Amino acid sequence: NIIKKNNYDNFKAYLNSFRVYYLKDLIDKGFLKTYSIDTAFKKSGFGSHQTMSRVFKKHYKTTVKEYWQKVNSN
Repeated sequence: NIIKKNNYDNFKAYLNSFRVYYLKDLIDKGFLKTYSIDTAFKKSGFGSHQTMSRVFKKHYKTTVKEYWQKVNSN
């Protein structure tokens, strides 16, 4: 009930919100200057590239690559 009250469909969606926040934080701190996106999504706890991409786009309305390019250009 607590998860649904906080606008998450289920525990997995709740968990993925933390994973994607951590991934965004890694990107913001320049992790992708040294490591690949595959390393970043695994470090974030995602099991598949597709899930990571879908969740990232749902939360941030952009792809990981587009977000990285925006961060990297600043």
